[in-house]
Amino acid sequence: MARVTITDAVKQGFASRPTIYRAIKDGRLTTHQDGRRRLVDVADLVQVFGEPKPASAPPPAARDIEADHLRDENARLQAELSAARAEIDHMRTQAEDERARLYGIMEATQMALADNSRGAGEKSTLWKRLFGKG
Repeated sequence: MARVTITDAVKQGFASRPTIYRAIKDGRLTTHQDGRRRLVDVADLVQVFGEPKPASAPPPAARDIEADHLRDENARLQAELSAARAEIDHMRTQAEDERARLYGIMEATQMALADNSRGAGEKSTLWKRLFGKG
């Protein structure tokens, strides 16, 4: 008698793995040990489950529709990625412009402070405006 592993029985389409193990547990199928492998008689599989059912492949039209859907999804994701990259580039440019503007303000402030500290011996015009004479 021909014997196959449970994995081969599943691949050949007799039943799913849980269904075969349930049949073994219920006593409807018997197994034989071949070293570490558990084998099942093909005749017993046919008796319990009937002739194996070939794996069903989706019809060509369904595969074409799925492939078209995946291509469309891929194109959409590519467009989103391109838009996100463009947005990042735009934001990076804005950040660089803002950084340059802030450095300019900082330099101007430092120059004003330096000018102010040079004339520290004199009272500042603000001091004069607030409190009158010096």
